[in-house]
Amino acid sequence: MIGLPDSSYHLEFTQHKDGSPCPAPSKDNLLVFYIPERKTIEEITDRLKGMGYEPASPENPYWEKSGVTIEDPDGWRIVLMNSPGIGN
Repeated sequence: MIGLPDSSYHLEFTQHKDGSPCPAPSKDNLLVFYIPERKTIEEITDRLKGMGYEPASPENPYWEKSGVTIEDPDGWRIVLMNSPGIGN
């Protein structure tokens, strides 16, 4: 579970020993992490590569300009975006 103090939202990652009966998402269903430091993105990407997760080509080329897309074995994708975030 990930959340911020005094926030009304959080992310919870769960799994079931038998997997999920739900279909994988489309290639454009993304969880985007805005990370202003390029070095941090490189460190995370290197760690994920070491675990067997290679960068994937995003469906939308917008994410490729300043980000790295990673897909897990179930088809869920994250983007590590080199940006301070929306509104900054």
